[in-house]
Amino acid sequence: MGRISSGTRAQVIATLATLQTGIEPGVLALLTENHAAAPQEFGWIVSLGQVGMAVGALLGWLQTCATHRLVRGAPIVALAASIALPFCHDLAAVLALRLVLGTCMGLLLTRAVAIAARRRPHQAIGIIMLAQQLLSTAALAALPLVATLCGPAAALAMLALAPLTIALLLRHEAVGDRDAETTGQSARDVPLVSSAMTATIVTRIVPMVLLVGITMMLWSYIAPIGTALNLPDADIGSAIALTSLASAPSAMLAALTMPRFKPWLTVLMCGSGILSPLLLSADAGINGYLVALTLFNMGSTFGMIRLSAHAMQNVAAGRERRLVAMAQCAAMAGGPALGAVAVRVNGLAMLDGAAIAGVAAAILLPAIMRIAWRATGLRNAVSG
Repeated sequence: MGRISSGTRAQVIATLATLQTGIEPGVLALLTENHAAAPQEFGWIVSLGQVGMAVGALLGWLQTCATHRLVRGAPIVALAASIALPFCHDLAAVLALRLVLGTCMGLLLTRAVAIAARRRPHQAIGIIMLAQQLLSTAALAALPLVATLCGPAAALAMLALAPLTIALLLRHEAVGDRDAETTGQSARDVPLVSSAMTATIVTRIVPMVLLVGITMMLWSYIAPIGTALNLPDADIGSAIALTSLASAPSAMLAALTMPRFKPWLTVLMCGSGILSPLLLSADAGINGYLVALTLFNMGSTFGMIRLSAHAMQNVAAGRERRLVAMAQCAAMAGGPALGAVAVRVNGLAMLDGAAIAGVAAAILLPAIMRIAWRATGLRNAVSG
């Protein structure tokens, strides 16, 4: 393991840190079988995990004097939380463990992505997402098999393999030990956000946050959208599982090809795919649902990779790359919550309106801000 380059090591760590998000359906089913949670409690479990990811990402971005020790200890704490999970049969304990696990993984993810994306960020992020898709698919296939042969507790215990592997990878070198902005100076002397990054937050990071948040918002209600089309639950489940495979070729395309389109055009094309499930008519049937979900998965995966990479492109400071990763984690946590608020206000119609408005804002906001900055004389404040 000592011969693995820091970039490759970071990609593996980032892949393992995002694994939990990809295998949520299987884990939730195992928690039910292990008498630790009921279906009506799934939303709390997923939300606490995502909130933990956002908190961990925030810790990774701030980079306090204790950050390196936190990075060293995070996989050990995550390992302990994973080992404890099979023995919990109380919702409060499960929620606490998920919050702890999410926080550890968010911290590791943010710093690992910042290192992996030092060069060719579109390729690094694309490889991470592709590997996560493949690993999640394998894990979702293995977990039910282990549960059948050895019981749900044994299958839940397998989740400890991810933090254990990260701990072994960090045995000789901690992620972020030598971030670019800390060379020759104290981390506390570096501003959290540089003046150039202030403009980048609006023109690059905000569109990414909007697209990721909308993706998570709609993903949380993909099944109810199918139900509104009068599709059987079995068909909805099969369609969701089948079309998720479309993310893999989309991630490969984003990773292996150079960006050729303006970011706003990427948002337009990918946003159209993400919104496609909302455009289905009542008589679309299962075939229309399959097509829409395929476009949704392709658009969301490609858009997330390209917009994250665009936000990190030509950014020398590791702290500012971690800011991008932190913003993405926050969007993944906030999207489902905003979706729940929208549905509570006016059902799926409000969800549709919020998603369409978000995509429109992601397309138009950078151009509007460029015009505003040029009008105030800050012609060179924004690039890309």
